[in-house]
Amino acid sequence: MDSKSLLVVLVVLVCSMHSVWSQTTATTSITEISTETTEISTETTEIPFTSCSEYNAVTVDLNTVKGVWYETGRANDVNMQCKEITVPEKDSAEKNLDIDISYVDSSDDKWESTSKTVTFPWNTDTQNGIFTWKREKDTLTYKLIKLQNPNYAFFCGYDDASTYEPFIIWSRNAILSTEQKDALQKEMDDLRPDTKLVWVEQSEEKCSSAMRTAGGSLVALALALVIYRRNI
Repeated sequence: MDSKSLLVVLVVLVCSMHSVWSQTTATTSITEISTETTEISTETTEIPFTSCSEYNAVTVDLNTVKGVWYETGRANDVNMQCKEITVPEKDSAEKNLDIDISYVDSSDDKWESTSKTVTFPWNTDTQNGIFTWKREKDTLTYKLIKLQNPNYAFFCGYDDASTYEPFIIWSRNAILSTEQKDALQKEMDDLRPDTKLVWVEQSEEKCSSAMRTAGGSLVALALALVIYRRNI
């Protein structure tokens, strides 16, 4: 091989090596892509929640809530029908808020009228829509979580002895139309999805019969006392 041919071979060899070196350098200098990702929190502070304790309560305006209410719907069926609640006018100097409740006890196939007064301390909790009722064996807490119109009031509740969490609706009207019930169920779906409302008996015929029965029992008791005193 003459010197000219040898020179050509060397030039080709050098060019080939330079090409290989360039490709290797390009391969090893690829910028590393970061696999780090930002974690997205699933925590929410918006309705709906899974527990009543998570809901914010609504401040109680006595001028708005005073007067007669009827419990027309609840998320847990109980043996109380014809339930009527009276929130009295309250003097700002009074230390307690006394709420009068009357209902019909329908447990064990009964239909008996009952009434009582529940007293709540007029403290910061009560003023802010958190009603704590200390009973013999446990403490029941109700929260006013929504006032609508203001013809409807939505409450949720919980106690410290079980997982029982009632959701109840007060209405200014004892009898609700189908359209009103559908609208209230929709509101409940927004507050607590998959929660079916049970409608409380409020018909005048059935509720009045309970009051007549209670009145008749009182009259019978009074007559029995009169007869007893005459026979002494």
